[in-house]
Amino acid sequence: MLDRRGSRRIGSGPGRRRAGAWLAGSWALLLFVLGWGCQQAEQRQCISGETRECTGAGDCPGAQSCNADGRSFGACACGVAISPAPADAPARECTLGDMQACVGAGGCAGTRSCSTAGSFSECICPPPPVSPGPLRLDVLGAPCTTDTDCGSDLFCWTESSQGLLGLPGGPAGGYCTARCQQDPECSALEQFGGCVTFAMNTPGLCFAGCFSQVAALGDDVKCRARNDVGCWSYSELFGLPQGTTSIQLGTQSVDRGVCFPKCDSDEDCPGRRCNRAYRVALCTDQPPPAPAGAIGAPCTGPSDCTGSVCRALEGGANACSATCVVGSPSNCGFGASAPERDAACVLPFEWEGGSNFGFGNIGLCAELCTVNSDCTQPGFVCEPSTMAGIVHGICNFHAPEQADAGTSDGGAQ
Repeated sequence: MLDRRGSRRIGSGPGRRRAGAWLAGSWALLLFVLGWGCQQAEQRQCISGETRECTGAGDCPGAQSCNADGRSFGACACGVAISPAPADAPARECTLGDMQACVGAGGCAGTRSCSTAGSFSECICPPPPVSPGPLRLDVLGAPCTTDTDCGSDLFCWTESSQGLLGLPGGPAGGYCTARCQQDPECSALEQFGGCVTFAMNTPGLCFAGCFSQVAALGDDVKCRARNDVGCWSYSELFGLPQGTTSIQLGTQSVDRGVCFPKCDSDEDCPGRRCNRAYRVALCTDQPPPAPAGAIGAPCTGPSDCTGSVCRALEGGANACSATCVVGSPSNCGFGASAPERDAACVLPFEWEGGSNFGFGNIGLCAELCTVNSDCTQPGFVCEPSTMAGIVHGICNFHAPEQADAGTSDGGAQ
């Protein structure tokens, strides 16, 4: 199920918090370098291990030993022989736990601590603060392999993913997107970006915006010139009359749409399979549903066709088809490297109320032929294609009484 979402304002990103945390850390380091918070060593009274005579309880003669911190003598113990401190005992310069500011290698501001030997360790400078670096630009709909390819507010919907929002796989080439609840969250990332959901009571995904019937969006090519992404008009996606979601672009009224991932052959999904049976054609680990009718085969409904499209032609004939990206070298189940192909993306996608056609838009597949006998169904004829670059003809149907009148390319059920 597809759904569009209404408006909601998005929140700010985490960049400001990171900058504030770094600044606070910088001030703390500066105050430390200036000597604030630094403990000063107290005056030493004795050398650790030194003993001296003393008088204990009942005026008994005894001895007491210097404590480890060198700041005082311990209790007087009677009957203990006095052992003078070694003449070569080093003088303590600090007490265990003391810290002191210092200048380290290269003039860095650091600290040193007192060791058990009563002397300060070497100067240790803290590592420099981690810089977040410049914020990456958000590029909605761009190909990607990791989140770092997409921008500060986007993540990479990877080709290898599965189960995202209940979807069965990942888009060929990856797709930079963001989770969303409403359209303005996506239009904040790209002017004409849209939020589309795939199930009830679930968040949606942001998709790059596009316009049907025209080749470009401003100075940018349609859907970033990706062959594995196609422009679906909102009217097509939701079965609305053409123009329902249109805007004025210059002197032309065009339907708004979104750039949907659209693998068209297994070649588009290295190591995986291309499932072309849905509007969003994704790379999956499992093979597509059990093969049904190939392009050109007879059908009575979408379930009869591998591509889930059954074209109804004038004269009462039906033929299996599939959606495709017009102008893509990979289409209709054949990869870009295929030396021969039995079908091509040469028909407009038609629905009740409208039709869109043009490079980068969603089109329909037709069976290719050179003679009538190449067509799967009896009664179909091989007609020249008007599509540039197609050297073969396409199989079309003419009812006997309309043989000289021509037919329409028909639509998709």
